Formats: sequence, structure tokens, C-alpha cells
Amino acid sequence: MDKKLIEQLQNGEIAVKNDGTVEELKKVISLAFPKDIGVTYADRKYYFQWSRDTWIASYGKPSIKVVSIKDFFKDEWTPKFGEKILVSDDKKEWIEQYFISYQKEVKYPYFVVFSKSCINSLRAGNSSTISYPYKHAKPLKEETPEYTMEELTEKLGHTFKIKK
Repeated sequence: MDKKLIEQLQNGEIAVKNDGTVEELKKVISLAFPKDIGVTYADRKYYFQWSRDTWIASYGKPSIKVVSIKDFFKDEWTPKFGEKILVSDDKKEWIEQYFISYQKEVKYPYFVVFSKSCINSLRAGNSSTISYPYKHAKPLKEETPEYTMEELTEKLGHTFKIKK
């Protein structure tokens, strides 16, 4: 779920275009306006903030920016167990670690270990591996190196021919 879009909907900055399922619409509205009664008019085209804690449904396009309901459900990046990721507490210095778990309710939600052997130890059922929490995480984007044919020939020590 895109938290930024939920906040924008709550603040009256955007409207939701009902171009998805009723379940998707109900989920978005309930997250943005938890104190309201929920979706009672699922046949309307647009949904947006009416007052601080309530929304309104409309057939006509509102004057604010409209966002597809599908945009609220675009996959957020979530690391997988054992994946090498970048972690940080201040978003200034990032270090590579191995992800083991995420715990939403705590101040430092990303738990990692320092080595692949720790991951294997956890898979084997050894719970004595020490984990370390961090506030922030992002994917480790390993760049694919680009070489010319001459550089590749020099790097690997033999020549190449390209088939046609």
C-alpha cells in the first residue's frame, strides 16, 4: 500500500478514481478515513476528502488531482529472507547486510545479520545467531558492468567473435 498516497488522500490533496475492485476501494477508504463508516456508494467514480475525517463520493471529476485506485496497490519493495540489502539509521551512511526480518511496530524495524553463514545457521534452526536492527533499508542495486569488446577481451584474456 502506498502510504504517501493515503496521506495525500487524507489531506484532501488527491481524489481516488474508482477503476478497481470494490475490495480495493474499501481498503483505501478505510485506511485514509478510519473514523468514517466505510464505503456505502461503491458505484461512484471518484472519492475524496469531505472534511477532516470523512470522504465523499462523486460521479463528476473533482478539481483536485485524480489518482487511480491501482496506484495505491503498486508493490512496495520488501526484502526477502537472506537477501543482501543496504541498511542505515540516518539515511546518510548505508552498509550492506543480509536481511532476516521486518517488525513494523518497532523504532528499528529491519533486522539483519552480517554474513551468509548466519542465514544458513538460521535456516538450520539455530536461533542463537545475533541480529541487528536498523531504521531504514533499500535494495542493493548491483550494477551490471558495461564493456567494449576490446575491454572484455583484455579482461578475460581471449578474443571474442560475434555470431550473425
